[in-house]
Amino acid sequence: MKKIEKPWGYEIIYAHNEKYVGKILHVFKGEQLSLQYHNLKDESIYLLNGLMELTVDVDGELKKLVFSPGDTYRIEPKVRHRFSALEECDILEVSTPELHDVVRLEDKYGRIKGNHFGVIMAGGHGTRFWPRSRKKKPKQLLDIISSEPMIRETIRRINKVISADNIFVVANEEHRSEIEKHIPEIPSENIIFEPMPRNTAACIGLSAILIQKKNPEAVISVFPADHLITNEDAFVDLLNTGCELVSKNDYLLTLGMKPTYPETGYGYIKGGSLLHSFNGFDFFVVDNFEEKPERKKAEHFFKTKDYYWNGGVFVWKVNVILNAIKRYLPNLYSSLEEISSKIGNGGEFTKVLEEIYPKIEPISIDYGVLEHADNVVVAHSDIGWSDVGGWAALDNLIEKKGENDNISWSKHINIDSKECIIYSPKKLVATIGLEKIIVVETDDALLVSTKDRCQDVKLIVEKLKESGLDEYL
Repeated sequence: MKKIEKPWGYEIIYAHNEKYVGKILHVFKGEQLSLQYHNLKDESIYLLNGLMELTVDVDGELKKLVFSPGDTYRIEPKVRHRFSALEECDILEVSTPELHDVVRLEDKYGRIKGNHFGVIMAGGHGTRFWPRSRKKKPKQLLDIISSEPMIRETIRRINKVISADNIFVVANEEHRSEIEKHIPEIPSENIIFEPMPRNTAACIGLSAILIQKKNPEAVISVFPADHLITNEDAFVDLLNTGCELVSKNDYLLTLGMKPTYPETGYGYIKGGSLLHSFNGFDFFVVDNFEEKPERKKAEHFFKTKDYYWNGGVFVWKVNVILNAIKRYLPNLYSSLEEISSKIGNGGEFTKVLEEIYPKIEPISIDYGVLEHADNVVVAHSDIGWSDVGGWAALDNLIEKKGENDNISWSKHINIDSKECIIYSPKKLVATIGLEKIIVVETDDALLVSTKDRCQDVKLIVEKLKESGLDEYL
């Protein structure tokens, strides 16, 4: 049995299997659940005790039915409904197990999805996937993990919580044509093209001033465009819960990813005292942020269980993040104010963006704001997260492997080669006696590297710049 606190009372999940979910909803007198419907879930209710009013859609019209103990009702998918407690009551609910498809229409607890906005940061270059990743087609536009570009996977995932009309994408101007081609469902006015990269604080601040104009009550969730999340059900639950929590509190919430090994390439967040246990998730005060650690320190972080990977996923109210930028990055805030004055005036907005952006100091939101603020909260999440940081990361992310644990996207003739990664969609690749080697071939470049040195691919990109070989960037 699992008890989960809710703003209207609490629920107890007493059964959960592949066929059905059984719950008891305890609703305090005078409280009510949201007016909602489910896309898939079919539920039957039985009033155990107390007095309840069920508002339900009957032939397109909302009707109110008063329930006494012993009364029952079946609510099919797509049917609008709401429970209201005339007296403190317990409702037995048995449903099909599609738990993540609620659509709230009215709600007294700040959970209406119309206030939920998403920002996808898509301005990176992903140099560690060179030679596939290029200046004109960065990592987020590549189909690395699935058959779709990573930015499309990100949109599909968050679209379970946030409507496409409320998703904003911040990208680099030089990627305009590719970005617009890949995300046709995002309104054009929601796609922001930065004249040049200025790190995450400027990206987040710029999107926040645009969203504030659209909805001053907005709750914003921020996501990198090129990360992977494998446990999407847990992610949806956590994101919904995070939005609900910050809608009622002035928190700067970051999602801390549960470490699965002592990684030295990620930043870490140390969780302090427990602040809330809410909807089955724990939220902690942030003690401090840690930069990418040495191996011994990373092993300590992994063992203590108080540290989380910093995955760069955030949730906050629009006014809270803008106030934090105003306090800790006043120069950036002044620039944002000047840009904000031109919102809605297409030509003037573009012009002021091009004038002001080069003057903005590049700084991350973590270093510029979160490491200084006293209202930062971390959620402990176990959602199967990875930043897909380079070719070797695919070892743990792609299940289908060839003979001897090789991963291949090409015709591969293998003689005694083990644990290699081969990408060559146009040419046959034959390997003999290789172990833990990466081979990546494109139309104009070939990369060969050991797995343990693949993070140094970025050094190749630097060498290309130094050598003036821009055509390979």
